[in-house]
Amino acid sequence: MTAESSGERMSRKGVLSYVIDAGLLSASVMMLTAVPAPVEGSPSPTAIVISLSSATTMVGTAVTVSSTLIGVTANAGGQVYYEYFVGASCSGWPSVISVVTVTNGVAPSSRPIVFNAAGYYSWKGVYSGDKNNMPSTSSCVLLTVRTTTQVSVLCAKTFLLVGNSTTCTAAVYHGAPPYTGTITWTKASGTGTGKFSSSTCTLSSGKCSVTFTATGKGGLLIRATYSGNTFNVGSSGTLTLSVG
Repeated sequence: MTAESSGERMSRKGVLSYVIDAGLLSASVMMLTAVPAPVEGSPSPTAIVISLSSATTMVGTAVTVSSTLIGVTANAGGQVYYEYFVGASCSGWPSVISVVTVTNGVAPSSRPIVFNAAGYYSWKGVYSGDKNNMPSTSSCVLLTVRTTTQVSVLCAKTFLLVGNSTTCTAAVYHGAPPYTGTITWTKASGTGTGKFSSSTCTLSSGKCSVTFTATGKGGLLIRATYSGNTFNVGSSGTLTLSVG
């Protein structure tokens, strides 16, 4: 075995020290690179609540939708989409009527929209969110659109002798079928008198009938008043009878 000089031992000691120091440096570099970069705050949860200018409206009358954003930051941006569905359950394919820009957490209302057919229309508002605010969707809000109606009144006879009877029929039209509900029969005016077999009748296929019996001479105006239903506004019609 070769004897090792003190110079050689010092040289090897220096190499060993260098290797150890390099290893520590490498480990230190690895530890530094393993530290994750700072992460920005997570977007805030949000909610959107929408309201209609009217929950019930008439065919041909404009409606607008407004929204309130909840939980958003003071400088929140993004967009709000106002959309409606045909039917009451917010299901199917929606129609987007307005896309508005959110400024400092406030969303403008939608443009006015007019419906030309009676029925249920359900609405939602969708907030897009931004880098600081999570997106959200409103609950389903229902709009009922109604329409006007007309009532025709026909009697088998319009001239009656006292004690005679005739069948009178009221029919609802010019609205949104099916016409459900009732007709109420009354005397509107006149000197003649009579009585109805029933003060009300229930519509079937949009019409119903009662019997009118004359009891006193003179002319009279009878009225049939329609109650209306969910999509149809009530109305009335009249007919003149003569009792001799």
